[in-house]
Amino acid sequence: MKRIIFISLFFCVSYVASSQVKPEAIFEIMPPIPNNVCNATPDVKNKFRTEVDSISQLVRDDLDRIKNENEANAESKEPEMMANMMKQSGMSEEDILQMPARQKSKKSGGNEQKEMSEKETDAMVDKMLQQNYNISMDEVKNLDKMDENAKKGWATALATEKKAEVMADPEKFEKERIKNMKSYELVTEYKRLTDSLNAQQEKFGKMFNKLEEDTSGLVMLRNISKWKMELSGLGGIDYGQGPQMEALAAKIKSEKQRYCALFSPKYIDILQKYLRFTKNSIKPYYRLELLQNQVTASQTGVDFDMESGYLVLPQVQSYLQKLAGAYKYNLLSEFE
Repeated sequence: MKRIIFISLFFCVSYVASSQVKPEAIFEIMPPIPNNVCNATPDVKNKFRTEVDSISQLVRDDLDRIKNENEANAESKEPEMMANMMKQSGMSEEDILQMPARQKSKKSGGNEQKEMSEKETDAMVDKMLQQNYNISMDEVKNLDKMDENAKKGWATALATEKKAEVMADPEKFEKERIKNMKSYELVTEYKRLTDSLNAQQEKFGKMFNKLEEDTSGLVMLRNISKWKMELSGLGGIDYGQGPQMEALAAKIKSEKQRYCALFSPKYIDILQKYLRFTKNSIKPYYRLELLQNQVTASQTGVDFDMESGYLVLPQVQSYLQKLAGAYKYNLLSEFE
């Protein structure tokens, strides 16, 4: 109870000070991985689960807050992002200024208005293709009708034309190359880091699942269930089956003890390794957030300034879910 009160006070102070639950701080106040799992009473198990659940709820609440704030922030910067992307595509200022009116017309409903909007969109795409690649929509559509030799000839001519453009203004295309290379490097690092972290998460997922699906454990659970049904069937009026009921109850308790002794140490061992990984992954996930923001900024020209934690806190939440199951293999009740 004292720990729960402390947790509540701690997070009240944390919210006032920073309006955000810091993942590093959560590890300082969450309950440690328990020892002597199989000797724990139901009361101890319930208190532990209540404490973990209270911290998990605080993490979920903060994740919801971050998600809502980041979505609102992204929505507020959407016009700037769209304008930048349109400029990059080669659209004129006049086209950009007309876009809101066209979008409004399209959203207003009515088949005629929608058809007009689609025609305007096709015309705009055609204009962008001609400005950026010196090709038209009709050329693109006609590609499907060409045979392979005609397609190769068209592509060769387009490549020759593009090469001439580069030769005419090499400084312009060098800037584009550097920009594209920077974006490529960011995306490459993001993918590498994502793949590495996902591989680790998948490894731990398989470890927990393997323990859960262990056939010897499933057999023990079936035996316990079967004996409990037999014991329940012997209840009621006493016809001298007392010794048989006591024997079944002892058998059930023994099997539960054996089940806990076999699987709890294995679960705790995996949990300890998962805790070390989760702690060590905090900085990489912060790095992943930064890379994600940088990639978005390089592609849209807008810094969304996302609040950190939206990739980090789910990892803490995932560990808390596993921590909550620390006593899952202790099936003993207060009457056993």
